[in-house]
Amino acid sequence: MSKMTLKQKLHYFLTLPFERKLWFCFSIFSSFGIWVLIRFFKAKHLHIFMGHHAGNIMLCNLSSKQQTLKAWRIARIVEAVCRGVPWECKCLTEAICTNMILSFYRIPSIFYLGSMIDKHSPNSMKAHAWLTVGEHCIIGGKVADNGYIVTATFTRPKI
Repeated sequence: MSKMTLKQKLHYFLTLPFERKLWFCFSIFSSFGIWVLIRFFKAKHLHIFMGHHAGNIMLCNLSSKQQTLKAWRIARIVEAVCRGVPWECKCLTEAICTNMILSFYRIPSIFYLGSMIDKHSPNSMKAHAWLTVGEHCIIGGKVADNGYIVTATFTRPKI
C-alpha cells in the first residue's frame, strides 16, 4: 500500500465517526505526554497509567465481544497515530495510550511487560510491552509471541 498524502489523511480523518476522532486526538496528546515522561522522568511514574500490579504471571480477563471489538478499534487508531507522530512511539507508549482509553470505557485489560535476551548480542536484553483484552492481544502481539518472558503484569480493574 502506498503512502497517503496529507490531503488523503485529512479526508480520512474527517470521515471518521466522532468517537474515533476523539480517540485519535487523545492518542496524539497522550503519546506526547508519555514520551516526555519516558525521556525526562523516571519510569516509576508510568505505573499510574498501567493499572494495578499483579506480579509476573499470565492472566486472562473476561470481556464481551462488544468490548473486545471496541478495544481492537481503539488499538488500531492508537497504532496509526503512533506511526505518524514526529516523536518516538514504541510498544510501551502504544500500550499505555490504549490502556488509558480502555480505562475510560471501563473495558478490562491486562498490560504486560516482558523481556528476553537478545540473540544477536547475548550481553543485552530486549524489552516489550503488550496489552490484551479477553484472550486477544490488541497491541504488541506480533512481537510478544517471539519468546518474551513476562516480567510484570498490570490489570484494570483491580483483581
